Amino acid sequence: MTNSFVLAVTLGLTLNLTGIYTLFSQTSFIDLYTNTITTATNPIMGLILFVIGYNLKINLETLGPILKQLMVRFVFYICVIVGFFIFFPQMMADKTYFIAVLIYFTCPTGFALPMQITPLFQNKDDESYTSAFISLGMIMTLVIYTITVLFIA
Repeated sequence: MTNSFVLAVTLGLTLNLTGIYTLFSQTSFIDLYTNTITTATNPIMGLILFVIGYNLKINLETLGPILKQLMVRFVFYICVIVGFFIFFPQMMADKTYFIAVLIYFTCPTGFALPMQITPLFQNKDDESYTSAFISLGMIMTLVIYTITVLFIA
């Protein structure tokens, strides 16, 4: 509960559910906040991508299990998206809603995940596997996003 990621999510949910963020977004300070966040995060985006690529260390013995896990994840999300077509056909007919569902369910594993599961790692191999899985998942997601933009959007 003291993890910075958990605290940030809790604070964000609290601000949204109580309506404080809505009130804040109607003030002139929202532009200052948005510009400050953009200024602070833009320079580190490249660094984040560099670190992800730098941590991409795949052993041939772990490549098979990682690819299997990615395929299981992909098949599961395809089933979920098909479920949306079955249970919400009218909403899925809307192109924007369809793209939103597609992008949401094909998003990569969160980059904060390693922070949350680090205590579960038994050794460096666990950490390496997780890093490689997230990095390869990101590559798979970028391919899906590209296909979405080219053929659906």
